[in-house]
Amino acid sequence: MKILLVEDKDNWRNLLVEILSDGGHQITPASNLDKGMESIEGEDFDLLLSDWNLQNGDTARDIVDAAISKSVPVIIQSTEEELMKELYGNKVEFVEKGKPDTLSRIEKSIEGHMGHPGLGVDRLI
Repeated sequence: MKILLVEDKDNWRNLLVEILSDGGHQITPASNLDKGMESIEGEDFDLLLSDWNLQNGDTARDIVDAAISKSVPVIIQSTEEELMKELYGNKVEFVEKGKPDTLSRIEKSIEGHMGHPGLGVDRLI
């Protein structure tokens, strides 16, 4: 699976890259909105996994809209579930960020979108 990962927090991005790569996925990490937009416009992806609130006050709205327009499934990490529902309804999968089960919920969301079993998240929990 080719996944574009947009996450501005280095530690979290690096952990996700490690886990998803160990699960057999090809990950393109982007540390900010500009890098993510450059990637989504220049390459094809099977999935976008993005933090909603990014550095410099940016949100992931532009990249989410770009992914949706290309029919790329989207998983958003955020603490703003109601806003996600208001903006996107059922067009995106929402995973609440910062909870003890965030990694396992990301795994389940990816499995649901891609049918790819086991990313190895359980080894950290």
